[in-house]
Amino acid sequence: MSDSRSRRIGKELADVRRDTQAGIQVWTVNESDISRLKGMFKGPPDTAYEGGYYTVDVEIPIGMNIE
Repeated sequence: MSDSRSRRIGKELADVRRDTQAGIQVWTVNESDISRLKGMFKGPPDTAYEGGYYTVDVEIPIGMNIE
């Protein structure tokens, strides 16, 4: 993975982790591959999803331009 790509993903991860109001948690599946992530978030208030916690798998494709 290119250095600029790794820096950008690292920056985005840090931004999500700093935003404590959003209620989103993100972590790497494997510390050596930051393009594979897991995340968890609360269901939005005033919806059928309120009160639930939802997990997502995130894979940032190698060919994807994120800059």
